[in-house]
Amino acid sequence: AVSVVADPGLLRQVIINLVNNARDAMGGEGKIVFRSSRDGDTVCLEVGDDGPGIDPDKREQIFTAFYTTKEPGRGTGLGLSISREIMRAMRGSLTVEDARESRGARFVIRLPANTQ
Repeated sequence: AVSVVADPGLLRQVIINLVNNARDAMGGEGKIVFRSSRDGDTVCLEVGDDGPGIDPDKREQIFTAFYTTKEPGRGTGLGLSISREIMRAMRGSLTVEDARESRGARFVIRLPANTQ
């Protein structure tokens, strides 16, 4: 087993945000998949969905504060930007990968493995 040093409340906030975004993108129907892995000194947690995916032109903007694809009153556009900053504060990262249109999205949380 491997562990990470992270604030559990903040990590939970990031995961909940990713799950809520996936649920909203899929319209309440579909599958959300979690995967964990280790890549050298990094622990990865993937949150993926089988929703419509993210347009390539929108992918560049999704981590920008106040950017949202939701209709007015359904989101602030802060979730992904705050989540990315939380991960940076914990010496980790949050990226979107394999987000091809009509094939869902896959967000990857990376944190340094606890080597002690």
